Amino acid sequence: MSRSLILIKKRKTIKKELKPTAIEIGIVVGLLFIGGIIESSMLGIL
Repeated sequence: MSRSLILIKKRKTIKKELKPTAIEIGIVVGLLFIGGIIESSMLGIL
């Protein structure tokens, strides 16, 4: 279920959901960054 649908159904304010959303975005960005480093080291470009 998408985050916007959860906000609509449960009628939560966006301010209450801001911290968990920021944490999720941080995790995804971190994983993408680590994946990029691993890929570049496998290709020998780093």
